[in-house]
Amino acid sequence: MSYCVNCGVELEATIKKCPLCETPVMNPNEMVKEKEHSPFPEKLGQVEGIKRKDIGILLSSVFVCVAVSCSLLNYFVFPGNRWSLLVVGFCGLMWTMTVPPVVVPKLRMRISTLVNCLMVCIYLLLIGFFADSFEWIWHLGLPITMTVCILIEIFLTVGKHKRTFLVLGSTFFAEVAILCVVIELLVQRYRGLPLHIHWSSIVLTVCVILDITLLTMLSRKRIRNEIQRRFHF
Repeated sequence: MSYCVNCGVELEATIKKCPLCETPVMNPNEMVKEKEHSPFPEKLGQVEGIKRKDIGILLSSVFVCVAVSCSLLNYFVFPGNRWSLLVVGFCGLMWTMTVPPVVVPKLRMRISTLVNCLMVCIYLLLIGFFADSFEWIWHLGLPITMTVCILIEIFLTVGKHKRTFLVLGSTFFAEVAILCVVIELLVQRYRGLPLHIHWSSIVLTVCVILDITLLTMLSRKRIRNEIQRRFHF
């Protein structure tokens, strides 16, 4: 029996190099027979990877089971009102947001965002139907949803042309500030208060500082290159 001169591992008589450090085995006292088989398997096994279609089927099964179960409970056990329609609508909304991007990897994010925005608007209208009140939907729900959709579309458009971290970061912080200001103004309008920014001014100030910092880094080539070199952006 031979031992590796480099790492000291005990070696099989049939191998020609150490399996750990790949040091060649040269022991004249032991002649390797050609007919002897190697102690290691000749074929390398490979675990089959999971397919996107399988993930889509799994998610679809979960959403369908939840929708059907709640519908049966609503019909046989709790028949007071049609609350299960809210659960069914939520399952449909989650299916639209999760399954198509997983099953179709080449699906355009901007198209998916528009479809998701439409589904959210429909679900809000469904909630308003059960709540018997559409006022908050017209003044808060739909405007905020449309604002978020527009901001996401802008971010995706910027990311398609400018994929640097500094550009995406400055765009993100600017959109966060815009969203907070819009939400506060919409709430004040819904409550009949004078339109002025209060808590959103704090978010706006922080985002402006961060944006100025990122834009300064972006405009100075040496600083930008140093940041990219150190942080691999």
